[in-house]
Amino acid sequence: MILLLACAAIDDVVAEIDPDTRTLVHVSFTTPTAEPARVSYGEGLSTPWSEPSTEHTFTLLGLASGEAYEVVAETETVASAPTQVSTGVPPVNVPEFLPVVEGEGPGFVLTSVVGGDEGESSIVILDDAARITWYATPESGYTPSARFAEDGESLLYMVTSKDNVEAAVVRRQPLAGGDYTEYPAPYGHHDFIEVPGLEFAYIAAEGREVNGEDVVGDKIVERDLDGNEREVWNAFDWLEVEKNQGWNTNLYPFGADWTHANGLFYDEESDAYLISLYFHHTVVKVDRGTGDVGWFLGGEHSDFTLPLGHTFQHQHAPSVTPEGEVCVYDNAGGPDGSRGLCFRLEGDAATLAWSFDPADDRQSVLMGDVDRRADGGALVAFGEHGEIDLVSPDGALVWEVDSEDLGVVSKVEARASLYAD
Repeated sequence: MILLLACAAIDDVVAEIDPDTRTLVHVSFTTPTAEPARVSYGEGLSTPWSEPSTEHTFTLLGLASGEAYEVVAETETVASAPTQVSTGVPPVNVPEFLPVVEGEGPGFVLTSVVGGDEGESSIVILDDAARITWYATPESGYTPSARFAEDGESLLYMVTSKDNVEAAVVRRQPLAGGDYTEYPAPYGHHDFIEVPGLEFAYIAAEGREVNGEDVVGDKIVERDLDGNEREVWNAFDWLEVEKNQGWNTNLYPFGADWTHANGLFYDEESDAYLISLYFHHTVVKVDRGTGDVGWFLGGEHSDFTLPLGHTFQHQHAPSVTPEGEVCVYDNAGGPDGSRGLCFRLEGDAATLAWSFDPADDRQSVLMGDVDRRADGGALVAFGEHGEIDLVSPDGALVWEVDSEDLGVVSKVEARASLYAD
């Protein structure tokens, strides 16, 4: 779809809807002299100013699907006449989100949505009104995690499969559209994380025969910029294999799901990883250089006593705040449902630093996330319930969207703008 924009001193303005991500609009135009330029659109949205040139090309980010916008090409002295540009809608397997609590939102929210069958998962970016502004829909597999990339211009997401986990990959896709770059992540599942100086680190499954049984444990693997891999830590080296709930899940075709690691975080301050082990109800801190365990938080091996009423079970999404607090999404530990928890670790005690318990006592067994924000609040995603909540520093709900249970909402992050700084 190509639209010609009426213009005055700005000539040959063309806007084109991206054929793959139909919320993206590519705009190009010329100016008689070399000047900085930008494109304004919608209500208060604009691209950054370009370097001086006579040829200008922009991709408009943050446009909602199925909406009409006025688009204006500008220099510092003149502007084109506005025109209407209408975005397309995502494929049917991309769930619709609806606003529930319409307070001041967090900006643009990235989340991964895991569908019920392979090929039904998606990556989406929502605006404050719960409208989809960006999406990716892999043709096969599941998308358990997605993250804004450190370069500010792309995002990373994992594509994996229950029956073909050995072929898992991590993809880097430009926010402005175009082809993705794909990196092998053999036996990767659930989560990965960018690490300075590396491509990424990820959770990988490993099968072993233990006492005559096929058992699947987990390890942390790093992939460097040259494609070389290094095993940092392996659960088989630190935990005794004992039967647990994982023997009944049938998640993997090659053994019992013993540890079910489901969350990975890199703490640059201590140069260590946090890895969450679902069936052990514990978070493990792992020294990146040595692979040694610094501590266990939660579960029978815990090095800390957790406060009464705030133990956690089947947790996801471990992280460390800039203040050193350790946060988890507690799937099953709360008496009234799933919740977000953050702890201060002092000596052998974990004291509660922050928590959020939703008023409706929702219980989420699958996925979920807690993403603490700079102001002390958090974004909290409630797995199969489909809600994403913005919570204030004092634990009050200020904004909420809901996918109406049309997928399992996993990782969640927010940015004020989709343009790189």
